[in-house]
Amino acid sequence: MYAIKPHNKTLISKFMHELKTPLTIVRSHLESEINNNALNPLLQKKLALDIEELARMNNLINEMNFLLNPERSCKREQFKEESLLAMLVDLVEFIKPLAEEKEQKISLIAHENIAYPLHKEKFQQLLLNLLTNAIKYTPKLGTIVVKLSHSDRGIKISIKDSGIGMSIEKKKYIFEPFYRIDTEQTQGLGLGLSIVQAIVKQHQINLTIESELNKGTTCTLYLPKENKNAIC
Repeated sequence: MYAIKPHNKTLISKFMHELKTPLTIVRSHLESEINNNALNPLLQKKLALDIEELARMNNLINEMNFLLNPERSCKREQFKEESLLAMLVDLVEFIKPLAEEKEQKISLIAHENIAYPLHKEKFQQLLLNLLTNAIKYTPKLGTIVVKLSHSDRGIKISIKDSGIGMSIEKKKYIFEPFYRIDTEQTQGLGLGLSIVQAIVKQHQINLTIESELNKGTTCTLYLPKENKNAIC
């Protein structure tokens, strides 16, 4: 995985901070103006789009800050027993509209509820990034299957899609920041899987990715039955 050199982290962190402050101020000003009933409806719509864009930029800054210092993003005491089934149900429902836009079928298979100690916010982000990728790189009318089960390696969560897949050569670079499998994709900066890898390391779990060009990808998380080594 590509690593940002330590002597550059401080400089980049300062740069991110300098960006975030004016963005927050501008967004605050726009949000206070958008509810002004005296504004022309077209102008209100433009302000709403501007606020959405500022929110997207702020999210990118947060992602970069997380990649620079993942150990600062959570504390060990924030790990709590969470229902994996409930989490997956909520995330599949949340992301289903994106799949429906491409007429994709997304389904969840789980035969029992399983509780597991984790950082809820970060683990949700991990799963959401994997689900978003599955939808993004799966063509119209494709399928995405999410499965929760037990295995010899621990609790298993898999996300299997019928998407474009990737070659062995491209698979070598998927965890590098800013790398995108499909160069024609215009959305996102290619930080999703870098963030996934950082969260996987935080939780001390295993992630495997099996993929074949034009035949789809399966991402599988193995959560050890004893999770006492998380590094947050």
